[in-house]
Amino acid sequence: GPQDVVQDSKYMEREKHQLKNYFDRIAETVEDADELAIFGPAEAPEKFMAELEDSHLELAEKVTACKKADSMTKNQFAALVKQTFGLDDRYPEKSI
Repeated sequence: GPQDVVQDSKYMEREKHQLKNYFDRIAETVEDADELAIFGPAEAPEKFMAELEDSHLELAEKVTACKKADSMTKNQFAALVKQTFGLDDRYPEKSI
């Protein structure tokens, strides 16, 4: 009934605030970066990008890629980062 709707909206509002706080902490951690690439599962990259555009515009301008990336091995992740930033084995000084 109507009581369920109230509980759902409280839950959704709490989740929204927790996600915003989490994204703000990440943004504070990477605020000195020259470039950013956002990878993550499901809708996380898009939600984080939206938060950057809303609250951290200067950081949002540094984002070079925003992609979904579900369950990857370390090698797959390293290859994705190298591809995104244009790094390869020919330039070891730029390696990850």
